[in-house]
Amino acid sequence: MSQMTGRCAGMKGLALAFTLMLVLGWPMTGQAQTRPDDCTDLYAAKLYPVALSACQSQAEAKDSSAQFTLGLMYYLGQGTVQDYGKAFVWFKRAAKAGHLGAQNNVGYLYFNGQSVPQDYLRAYVWFSLAAASGYSEAARYRDMAASKLSPDQRVQGQGMATACSNSKFEMCE
Repeated sequence: MSQMTGRCAGMKGLALAFTLMLVLGWPMTGQAQTRPDDCTDLYAAKLYPVALSACQSQAEAKDSSAQFTLGLMYYLGQGTVQDYGKAFVWFKRAAKAGHLGAQNNVGYLYFNGQSVPQDYLRAYVWFSLAAASGYSEAARYRDMAASKLSPDQRVQGQGMATACSNSKFEMCE
């Protein structure tokens, strides 16, 4: 093998390693460190196809942040085909694990009737849960849902939210 061929092969190997670092989001000098196996880091780096795979396995292992991120990816069609039904499933799993953003998003899907029948009462319940834990955006949405309910329905929703919270999200429907 000539010296030039050896140098070209070495350059191709270096280019491949550099490309893998970029695709996998591995740190280079001056960049924030991204763990190549963490789905939320991969998602933040906009490496959607790789994030989808990582999130799927982490979500199945009951990681609520991965479940939430997977829900976002399905909701927005990032790295996969947009699917509100799958987004709802993953948001709901994360919501039942106590993830505030997911609780808000479950409420949002109920409020707008995306992948589920429109249900202002259930939206009110999920927004109330997130708002009670300090998720400020959910408080605004909770009030919007409340405006669609009768006073009796609001009382019913408050009771449902309390039962859901007290049961550690086992009795939420």
